Amino acid sequence: MSSYSGAGGGAYRERVEDNRAFWKYLVFGFLTFGIYDIFWCYRLIEDMNIVCGAVETDRDDRSPNYIVLLLLTMVTFGIYGLIWFYHQGDRMRRAGKEYGVEIDEKGSTLLLWVLLGSWLAGIGVLMGWYILMKNTNRLAKAYNYKFIDNADKKEPGRDVPPAGGGGGGNSRDPGIVTDSVSIVGAQGVLRCIKGEYKGQSIDLSQNGSVIIGRSGQYSQLILLDPTVSRKHCLVRFARSENAFYVTDYSSMGTWMNGSIRLRQNVAERCPVGSRLTLGDGKNEFLLQ
Repeated sequence: MSSYSGAGGGAYRERVEDNRAFWKYLVFGFLTFGIYDIFWCYRLIEDMNIVCGAVETDRDDRSPNYIVLLLLTMVTFGIYGLIWFYHQGDRMRRAGKEYGVEIDEKGSTLLLWVLLGSWLAGIGVLMGWYILMKNTNRLAKAYNYKFIDNADKKEPGRDVPPAGGGGGGNSRDPGIVTDSVSIVGAQGVLRCIKGEYKGQSIDLSQNGSVIIGRSGQYSQLILLDPTVSRKHCLVRFARSENAFYVTDYSSMGTWMNGSIRLRQNVAERCPVGSRLTLGDGKNEFLLQ
């Protein structure tokens, strides 16, 4: 079980479940006469508080646990439950922006499902829980990558000059050097966490940029993966914003956090901590 310590502070020690299945809620809840559902909802809310709380600035956004939620919903004749669904929908959407994960459903979407669906044997409430579960899974994946998989790690540092700088070396080496340096807490670092350059880093901290692709004619960081375009994408670090901008030029696509496909020929803002996946996923980078 992960610990919650509020926005931006404290230690995040354990992985949050990021692959919940709604069929378990339905099947096991039926077999246990609803007992499993209480446990399932309790844990879901707990994980919602962890993944949202990690990027929230207001502790008041934290949800009460499921038992308290049930009691408050009963004593208010259902009104508190409606407000809760509305609030959690908006809360998760705000957290998604911080993680770089696009959450489609707003609080009003959940509220409409619960209200309108309540006329159909409670289907609306089930749909509300399904949406919360789906979005919690997506935020949990981003949380695990940011606070678990890539926290407190030291990797060999590799410096690459900004686009246009002379890197020397062969066509597959855009000036990468082998001096080992700590990049913990670094800003403006593009780190390969999967693929041909795994463990190597590119320093873009001085408003630098690099083009990634398959062709040395168009790109500084060369990949052999056939699903990577000759000029696949440009990654630029905006130091004044402490954020990255990624422009996709490819046919196979550039994906942020595994689920958001970046628009072609548009400089898309990607927060620090985002992951970039190129082509069919053989090469993956962390924006640090």
